[in-house]
Amino acid sequence: MSGRGASRGERSGVGGRAPGLWLVALMLCVSGGSALVFQVAWMRELRLVFGATTAAVAAVLAVFMAGLGLGSAVLGRRADRTANPLRMYGQLEIAVALMVALSPYLIGLAAKIYFGLGGQGTLGLGGATVVRLALAVAVMGVPTFFMGGTLPAAARSITAAGDVRRRALAVLYGVNTLGAVCGAYFATFYALETLGTHATLWLGCAMNLLVGLIAVRSSKSLPALEPREEVAAEPAALALELDHVLVYAAAGVLGFVFFSLELVWYRMLAPILGGTTFTFGLILCVALFGIGVGGAAYNWVFRWVSPSWSVLALSCAVEAALAALPLALGDRLAILAGRLFIQATSFGQVVVGWCLVMSIVVLPVALVSGLQFPLLVALLGEGRTAVSRQLGTAYAWNTVGAIAGSLVGGFVAIPLLTAVGAWRALVVLLVLLSAGLIVRAGSRAGRTAYVVVGVLLFTLACAWQRGPTSLWRHSGIGAGRAIVPPRSNANATQMWINEHRRSMQWEAEGIESSIAITSPDGLSFVVNGKNDGNAIGDAGTQIGVSILGAVLHPAPKTGLVIGLGTGESAGWLAEMPGIERVDVVELEPAIDEMARRSSQLNKDVLNHPRVRRIYNDGREFVFTTDQKYDVIISEPSNPYRAGVAALYTLEFYQQVRDRLTAEGVFVQWVQAYEVDSLTVSTVLATARRVFQHVELWQSIPSDLQVVCSQVPIKYSVEEMRTRLGTPIMAEALRVAWKVDGVEGFLAHYLGNTAYVDGVESASVILPNTDDRNFLEYGFAKTVGFLTGFTASDMREAAVLAGHHRPVLTEGGIDWELVERRRIEFNFLFTGQILPSQQRTPELRALAQGYVYFLGG
Repeated sequence: MSGRGASRGERSGVGGRAPGLWLVALMLCVSGGSALVFQVAWMRELRLVFGATTAAVAAVLAVFMAGLGLGSAVLGRRADRTANPLRMYGQLEIAVALMVALSPYLIGLAAKIYFGLGGQGTLGLGGATVVRLALAVAVMGVPTFFMGGTLPAAARSITAAGDVRRRALAVLYGVNTLGAVCGAYFATFYALETLGTHATLWLGCAMNLLVGLIAVRSSKSLPALEPREEVAAEPAALALELDHVLVYAAAGVLGFVFFSLELVWYRMLAPILGGTTFTFGLILCVALFGIGVGGAAYNWVFRWVSPSWSVLALSCAVEAALAALPLALGDRLAILAGRLFIQATSFGQVVVGWCLVMSIVVLPVALVSGLQFPLLVALLGEGRTAVSRQLGTAYAWNTVGAIAGSLVGGFVAIPLLTAVGAWRALVVLLVLLSAGLIVRAGSRAGRTAYVVVGVLLFTLACAWQRGPTSLWRHSGIGAGRAIVPPRSNANATQMWINEHRRSMQWEAEGIESSIAITSPDGLSFVVNGKNDGNAIGDAGTQIGVSILGAVLHPAPKTGLVIGLGTGESAGWLAEMPGIERVDVVELEPAIDEMARRSSQLNKDVLNHPRVRRIYNDGREFVFTTDQKYDVIISEPSNPYRAGVAALYTLEFYQQVRDRLTAEGVFVQWVQAYEVDSLTVSTVLATARRVFQHVELWQSIPSDLQVVCSQVPIKYSVEEMRTRLGTPIMAEALRVAWKVDGVEGFLAHYLGNTAYVDGVESASVILPNTDDRNFLEYGFAKTVGFLTGFTASDMREAAVLAGHHRPVLTEGGIDWELVERRRIEFNFLFTGQILPSQQRTPELRALAQGYVYFLGG
């Protein structure tokens, strides 16, 4: 930098004895992107180890935030004493890159330790949380500590003594956060799906390493800063004044509120935006984008306005008003989201619609929040004087508040107050903070005090509106299940709203999920806005999986069911001949209410003497238990939901295989709607990589069942007739599939192992793994869209290949009767006669008879 340039920078307050502002800003932008890549990747990796429970996620987030806060506080003080803060910044970035590069191996070691200790099932919730915290510290503690010190060091290197409003710091803060937006978007929408978690993580390390090397090299030409320059202006030997304490307290409260609001947004927006991994990633991107733009805007706003208590009070009041506004809009936002979904013709258009909704709910609050943080630091002092220490301490307090917000929001506020109640409580907290700050401003506030009071009154009026109702939280808008009438037809819209509200029977806010029970057509339960099962309409699947497990295993005694739901799968399996014990693993205890209300259909599963309920993450249970089972049934929510696809990976199937007895049978549910053939083929190929014997069945037209075992399943006709002839099995066939006998049972058979081998051998089919989870993204991109794929397509392919029948070990089957039963099955559920069921003149005549009966 030339002498003239330095002099100009000194006068403007953004230069002086410092490197180029925009060079450092560019480096902070890149490292901000890397930091979010690390966070997203770590969250995915550690969720696979600790499970997807709220307690597990909170432990990981707490360690991540605590590391940043502690590093910011400790290293911020050190940055004030270093003569070359840019070099310190570069060294920290290099250290972060090297430590993060080792984290996949540390996570692998942590998994061995955690699984070896037995997880939550052995340690209990408290013990498991302690172990999770300790292991998360071992993985993330050192790199996050170093990451916390990067912004304070960079800020001191660029802040000039004449920068009385610390506008350069705001530029760095804003650009660093905007870089985080790019990192979060890149990881969510491209890298994790295309490159895998490990490659994405290491790419972030390479970016960090490059930034660190550039910073160290650039620092060599800079003059040394004298530490005494920072000490001279400090009052009372660095003692904190009362105003400083108030600033730090405000930073903590604002951190608490914003992080708690993020939890509320995640819970509230999932029902109307789908709850996929893309949804959560986009919420993070929008929140960070708002913070980044707000931080960068500080430099412009405070050219004319001086930092003061009254301005901070006004910012808190405005933030409260913007947070309360969606409460006043209420179900109008949900209806808007539904209409945008209906109008979308591609996944890209769906994402645009999500952004529009989030620009109303998330973005405005985030913009104000981004403006507040540099304002807080400006209230602590001027220019370069102690800037790193003050920035680090303020960030640490902000982080402490964020950690408290994640714990209180996840374990206390949302479960006790409901998400809407927690939302209102946070608005009130902002109102109280704003009122307290305007009192601190006193007479200096002037007319600003009247503006603040007016904004706060508007905020309270908005907050006490009705707010989002069950229409928002439980109507299936985000999954494309709600057909919202057009805006021009107000009467139809009101009728749709009234019909939904009439069907609502019960709702609750659990620790893990929002749950509701509706009765539009039979009793259904809704999880985070998605209908996850109907006690009558889905009985074909929920009871059918129990039939498959009980018939295809030669002598089942023990069973494991992942997902309680209506309770029919676990309850009917427990009733099957020879069954002595059934364990059912459920993530959300509030689901018990659905099982209780369905007791007449699920054999009173909650009180069944042979059923044991376990409240835990299903994947963690499988990885930590030492139990062996004859039958394992995996019937989770749809794989497009964030985290669910972890139950469809190669590593999970390997653990399932190890939990089966020698002749054990594993039944995996797969949706056959809103999905493409490549995605379904990936499930089959992944299972075939693990199990020696894989078959494809169909429980209802929209649901597939992948049946896996290590030994060929013996299809003895006489043995099957004997089993299917028992009273309980005959009842199950009648209730689930409206059939009887072996022919009715085999009418649900789609393809044998030879057919699956043909799918698995396709060169384009790769297995779904923990590192590259194709299914999570594949399912998520087709939610709510007709893809043209049907289970009958796979049946057609199996028929053409001659692999549509099992290999019988003894006895004979009336295959024409089997085909008749398939016609009845499809007619019963869909009213359609499929081409493969019309191959012979006799079957064609039968099909025509059904069509005539339909009136067609």
